Amino acid sequence: MREGEDRLTCEVQGLKVVLRQQGSLAGAYALTDTHPRNDQVFALALHANVVANVAKVGLDSDGDLAFAVELPAPQSELDIVNAVGRLVAFTERTWPMLVLANEAPQRRGLLGWLKR
Repeated sequence: MREGEDRLTCEVQGLKVVLRQQGSLAGAYALTDTHPRNDQVFALALHANVVANVAKVGLDSDGDLAFAVELPAPQSELDIVNAVGRLVAFTERTWPMLVLANEAPQRRGLLGWLKR
């Protein structure tokens, strides 16, 4: 896992995951969904038991729907990787068309599932 100024990037099961930290709230990260079925992302995250709370729904600076999530405490590096891994695995099994871009110039969101 690589820690940036305001983001955490890790690779789980061959997928690159980028989480952008929201303000100074420890453990709160923004996930942006560019797929029109945004409600399914909320359902995926909650069903996979990855997040304890979903809040701060709104549009980010790119006009994409963004929402903050709080990972269950404690939030060690391993906890974050495991939580993301559960969401990735659940997403791959149940909603394979969920594909968001990474932080490259052609990106479409803040959270990327990108096969490398």
